[in-house]
Amino acid sequence: TNINYDYIKRVKTVKENKGKKVRYKINVSGDIYEKITVMKKRTEIYTFNGFGLCSGKTIIEHGNIKSQTTFLYNEQGDLSEEKITADGRERIQRYSYDKRLGNDKLSAHYLNKRRIEANKYDLLGRVILKERNQFSQELRYNSVGSSSYPEFIKTGSGNEWRYTRTSGDKLNEIVLSTPSLPHSDWKQRFTYNDKTGELLKEEASCLLNNTGRYILSESYSGSV
Repeated sequence: TNINYDYIKRVKTVKENKGKKVRYKINVSGDIYEKITVMKKRTEIYTFNGFGLCSGKTIIEHGNIKSQTTFLYNEQGDLSEEKITADGRERIQRYSYDKRLGNDKLSAHYLNKRRIEANKYDLLGRVILKERNQFSQELRYNSVGSSSYPEFIKTGSGNEWRYTRTSGDKLNEIVLSTPSLPHSDWKQRFTYNDKTGELLKEEASCLLNNTGRYILSESYSGSV
């Protein structure tokens, strides 16, 4: 790797292996406002706003602009919109967040006005409803504790799963609460080393409709 500084133009150039070259343009405050990555037949140009967040990306291949992307952010600095233009087409993704819980709790994600993801949270910031491409999950937690792991999950298709945990908050058992094809009964248990907490054994028991019961078991290193 070879690094070169042009203090007059405020440009830093880094030459890496296999002909890759990265050039940074720096403003008077010392912040990077443009980054240009040059490879054999591809150039990537990134621009940054005054907060150091990427505001634009341009990809050039064989001397032609392949795609251009612009990024917008909300007041908290979270990505709110991503607009990509490529091959004469435009794709816009928009993001919104749960204002009660800070900047990392995504509440909705849209692609060209079509919602592809949605989340609802409780007051502790735990997801209580998930939607992904028309598939949904309802999650419930222990009302007494503050564990981030759900005790109950219900899917949009009607399947209900119950989860129990050890005193050390490790997964102890998963049970299918409602019969669901092809299973009329399904249960999975986990066994741990009392001293180290290491997983020793995992066993699944299921009863298939119109057939017998099947038991699958797997032991791990350290088990007796």
